[in-house]
Amino acid sequence: MKPESIILLIIIPLIGAACCLFEKFTRRGRIAPMASVITILSCLLLLGWLYPSVTHQQQMTYTIGGWPAATGINHVFDGLGWLGCTLIFSVSLAVLLFAIAEKHYEFTFYF
Repeated sequence: MKPESIILLIIIPLIGAACCLFEKFTRRGRIAPMASVITILSCLLLLGWLYPSVTHQQQMTYTIGGWPAATGINHVFDGLGWLGCTLIFSVSLAVLLFAIAEKHYEFTFYF
């Protein structure tokens, strides 16, 4: 597993948020719930794919921007980070599915 794949845990939710923001401008209300669920499920699948690498390597590091660690941004992902992300995305998925089942929320709720 390449350390570059951990940056997808930041990029995928940003793409999902952009889809939900686009929904605010079109005022249709069909894309936002689907984009939210797909975003969270894809992040959970990515976390499942990263699990063997995190357990065997103990820590994955990716330097954002290519600058040295002293001046740049280091994205460090280890077992505790994996556990935190898994809990956050799992609870978010449960809340989102409940909100979709309620059918009381407008399309502006998802962003």
